[in-house]
Amino acid sequence: MKRKHKPVISQVAKIKIAQKQLGMDDASYRSMLQRVTGKRSATELTVTEQHQVLAELVRLGFRPKPVHKGKTYSRPTSRKLVMLWQDLYQTGHVSNRSNAALCQWVSRQTGKGSPDWLEPAEAARLIEALKAWLERPFISREESDADT
Repeated sequence: MKRKHKPVISQVAKIKIAQKQLGMDDASYRSMLQRVTGKRSATELTVTEQHQVLAELVRLGFRPKPVHKGKTYSRPTSRKLVMLWQDLYQTGHVSNRSNAALCQWVSRQTGKGSPDWLEPAEAARLIEALKAWLERPFISREESDADT
């Protein structure tokens, strides 16, 4: 009995995006599928055939968008710093919630450009500093300007 492979839905979606990006009409798209795999539907393709079709679409000019994932940190202390930085943003203590802003702050405090590069004692000191910062009452610029 021949084993049937289920298509990977995200790959089928990428094939359809490529078809649209290249401006292929349905007839030319299906003839390309037939030429590359011997099948006329992307849902009938095996995973290997999907990769072959994507390679052909790239050859024809398809440029897939790179997948951008947020910066992830490998150490739990680094992730804790990120979480505290996000809390500071939510409470209005910092105006830039990006990881780049956190890295700049870490660099100013320690001379190291990333939370992952910190020694455990340094990371603990910075975690405590951010916790203390969260405990401080927040006064917005508008409130402080009104007092003067």
